[in-house]
Amino acid sequence: MGVIDSGFDFSHGDFLNDEGKTRFLYIWDLSEGETLSGVLYKGREYDENYINKYLETGEGEFKPYDVSGRGTAIAGAMGGNGRESGGRYAGAAPEGSFIGVKLNPNKPVVTVDIMRE
Repeated sequence: MGVIDSGFDFSHGDFLNDEGKTRFLYIWDLSEGETLSGVLYKGREYDENYINKYLETGEGEFKPYDVSGRGTAIAGAMGGNGRESGGRYAGAAPEGSFIGVKLNPNKPVVTVDIMRE
């Protein structure tokens, strides 16, 4: 599932599989990095290996946290597995994987602009 929003609480239990590994294949963080087209940022990409290492050790730099909670809520409705609620609150595709894009809250971006880049 693709989610473009304010960021993600990737450590939330609803986004982990039974082994405690992330269900995010990639997160592209557009809140940092160089500009493209004067609006978008090249950002930084985190793959599932990096995310899992961070979850296990806390080592490394990881910034695509969700400061508002909106992206986490949207991703949960789409594919949260319900682990945090004992299965009571699962999303529409609870066994799916995610590819997330965190937008820069300081730069207005139209979603279609991201797709064009």
